[in-house]
Amino acid sequence: MNNKMNGVSAFASSKQAFRAAAMACVFATAALVSNAALAADISKKTSVIELTDGSGGFFSTFGKNNANGTFIDNYTFSIDELSSFSGITTSISTKPSIDLLELTGFKLTDSLGNVFNGTRIQSGQVDEWNLLVDKLAVGAYTLSVSGTVLTSAAASYSGTINLSAVPEPETYALLLAGLGVMGFVARRRKLVVKTA
Repeated sequence: MNNKMNGVSAFASSKQAFRAAAMACVFATAALVSNAALAADISKKTSVIELTDGSGGFFSTFGKNNANGTFIDNYTFSIDELSSFSGITTSISTKPSIDLLELTGFKLTDSLGNVFNGTRIQSGQVDEWNLLVDKLAVGAYTLSVSGTVLTSAAASYSGTINLSAVPEPETYALLLAGLGVMGFVARRRKLVVKTA
């Protein structure tokens, strides 16, 4: 009879152990799912930056209840001449001593996959990144802004880009030749005035 009782008690004990293990799995799964829900991807679809005289802007807003949501927003543009690039993106908290949005990255990628990373200027209530590239070749580019919404309040960021044509080396040669001709003409006039 004791063997029978030991077998029943061992069965009950293993049944309790199984229940405990199953409950642990349920809680672990729930924790993982809730963490995934807390870090939801709230990225916007890719937008085109309309350039006017080499300048353009971009922005994104996030509604309430996006706390802990992460994003990588992409903006595209194309250039048709060798250009220098400058870009800045900023998020400013409208609530004193509360950081609504943290910008975590600002980069430019060309169609060949070359990446130009921005530099964080400041973080906190004012997040600011800038990006400077001396020479961009003709082609298509994607500007990416990444970050995390930190509160359930509405948040936003905005930015601008500026492109300036970079003179070709031939342009410098023509400039120097023009200056040389002007110098020659000025010297010749000076000589003509002295002899008269």
